[in-house]
Amino acid sequence: LRETLVQDMQGLSVGSSVILHSLSEEQYDPQKIGTGGIALSGSLTATVRNTLESGAQRTAERLGVAQVGNRHECLESGALGCAAAHLVVLQDIAGDLLSDFEEEGILRPGQKYTARPIRTAWNVGRMESTPKYFVNAKIAVASAISPIEGPGFYENAFGDQVPKDSPENIEECYACKLFTEDQRRGAVTKTEVEVFLPLERDGGFVEVVDVCEEAWEEFRAENLRLLRQQGVFLPGGSESDEDLRYPSVLYALLTRDTSASLGLPANSPDAPKWEIYERGGRKYDYWRLYGFITMVLKCKDKKLRSMILVAPWCRWMFNRQGVPMGFTQMHYSFRSACSSTFSGLLLDVICTERTTVNRSLDRPVRSLPIVLYGVFTLHMSQFMHLIVRNINVLIKSCLMRVNQLHINYTNLLRKNLDLHIFSRASRNALLLEDRIRARASATLDEDSDEEEEVEEEAADDVSVGSDLGWPEGDDDDDDDGDSKMPASLSNETNVVRDNKFALRLVCHLTNSTPGDKSSFVSVTLPRALHYLNHDRKGKRL
Repeated sequence: LRETLVQDMQGLSVGSSVILHSLSEEQYDPQKIGTGGIALSGSLTATVRNTLESGAQRTAERLGVAQVGNRHECLESGALGCAAAHLVVLQDIAGDLLSDFEEEGILRPGQKYTARPIRTAWNVGRMESTPKYFVNAKIAVASAISPIEGPGFYENAFGDQVPKDSPENIEECYACKLFTEDQRRGAVTKTEVEVFLPLERDGGFVEVVDVCEEAWEEFRAENLRLLRQQGVFLPGGSESDEDLRYPSVLYALLTRDTSASLGLPANSPDAPKWEIYERGGRKYDYWRLYGFITMVLKCKDKKLRSMILVAPWCRWMFNRQGVPMGFTQMHYSFRSACSSTFSGLLLDVICTERTTVNRSLDRPVRSLPIVLYGVFTLHMSQFMHLIVRNINVLIKSCLMRVNQLHINYTNLLRKNLDLHIFSRASRNALLLEDRIRARASATLDEDSDEEEEVEEEAADDVSVGSDLGWPEGDDDDDDDGDSKMPASLSNETNVVRDNKFALRLVCHLTNSTPGDKSSFVSVTLPRALHYLNHDRKGKRL
């Protein structure tokens, strides 16, 4: 952690360094994270585009264009600093919780408590094309923070069941709505028998439990009704956001009768109730901010009975087609990274001989998901503009200490290194613009090699390959005022040119410091007016 922070403060952002190193090391090495990244689809393209973006801003700066913000965000975003600040907060919360447990007498300092499996939700389906050693996100996270080494470090509420056997596409692999009512009830029963009952009956350990909304949501309305009848204060409200509203399993615990677990008659008034832990002015409910809630069951024997309800850890690496990966999604990822980090900090004390939270700067970052979130998820997705599913391969590599940029782990690698920096669509768009400029300024010989080369290269794009609507003969007419466009264009070409014209005009109008009137009057407005009143050669229209 120390080396990571120092490098981020004194040099490039760590995420940028990882990508550049990955692109420069073509030879795959299972022990060196990131090697072989030249074959990862999209990484080279994004790096080239980031370079062009920075270069364009430097050029604009020399030309006197006012700019706002970090001109080289892909190299120095400060995302790791943000994550490190939250790490300190999470360490403080864990430290306060342990101190409160000790003061109440339910935690004995230095005692090593039994380590339990991380309770995850359900397995995703696997297609025939799924790589042999592909690992789900939540399992990778659980392996990094669990004190259990080797098999048995996690257990699914749904067991080995998947949404659909033999899925045909990626959507069916994650289609949790396909679980039947019997499967959902079975997951609830499994959790009650394997998690709730032993913890209530025996005590002496902590359980980390995924809220698994797919199983518990069916009982949400009934549990809420019972709590209202009993006059119990209900945390949360009627939030429609399924990620931020309080989980259904919380209400199930608040209504749960622990009499049978403790050998008491049913609904005994002497049976303790599960509650959100609070002591003094501190209430350990960080669901909306950090994605976890600390529950306790206080019994007369003073044994430790605590349950950490956590947001699904797979949400950290969430990636679904059609969902923009903006700051809303980053917030959901942040909560998952924080809840797993907090769980790891807590288990590191309770399941070992440690007496205080580990605040060392010399610990490996693989055990600190919030740090990996800052290095990879936040920096690479929002500032380097990399594809999230590519970023996830690097995150899993760090969590599991094995380089997963190999065909045995992912399908995102190119089968060969015959690379194109830009996609076919991007090249066709550039060709279209080049042709429009050429037609507007001079006549091209219909039989020339240059024209044939353009036609052959763009043959798969109608907007480029078709000559419909283009003028015949000499287009260089001095009487034609607007030489930005040919005299006659197709409807599709008109749309493209209109969009580019509007975009460039908006770019001119927004190149000033917000609120700086002098900058707008002296720089922005003259440039926008010049663009409107002059052709590409600088000739006034």
